[in-house]
Amino acid sequence: MAEQVKQAASDVADNLREPAQQAVESVKSTASDAASTVTEQGRSAAEDVKGRATEAKENVQGRTS
Repeated sequence: MAEQVKQAASDVADNLREPAQQAVESVKSTASDAASTVTEQGRSAAEDVKGRATEAKENVQGRTS
């Protein structure tokens, strides 16, 4: 009986190994895609901030000239 339980547990582990590996790869891929998106959005936000800072600086200089 104990041997049958041990074999059944081993079979279950074998059956779950591949789906678990696929799930891990899927999570890695999703995380990588998310990181790329965040990086792109961060760059875009930085450019926007630079543009607004330049505009503000020009406005201040225009008022003091």
